[in-house]
Amino acid sequence: MEATKIGGGTIMKALGSLCCLLVAACATGANSTPGSQASASRSSAAVPGETTEVLPLQFAAAQDLAATLNALELSDPPTRVLADTRTNSLIVQGPKVGLTRVHDLVSQLDVKARRD
Repeated sequence: MEATKIGGGTIMKALGSLCCLLVAACATGANSTPGSQASASRSSAAVPGETTEVLPLQFAAAQDLAATLNALELSDPPTRVLADTRTNSLIVQGPKVGLTRVHDLVSQLDVKARRD
């Protein structure tokens, strides 16, 4: 099992899919309970100048959307997007400009698929 440190948390990668566990509490998230971020976007400042947010998705698959967003140059320094497949959410960390771009793209891409 691989572990990746991001901000104040650790992301665990198991069996080829991302099962994200925020092991260490972020600076402002110490009083949150597991799963409490699934219904609303939550943000915290784990690294100076960067923000971390959890964005729940309704229609798009988190793993697919994370791959698409990570292929884009969203900001400098880079914005990182991880998929939490359990809650079908994106965990996004980076500067404000990168998070704004992710919000804009998610609002356009997380839509109900059209049927022809």
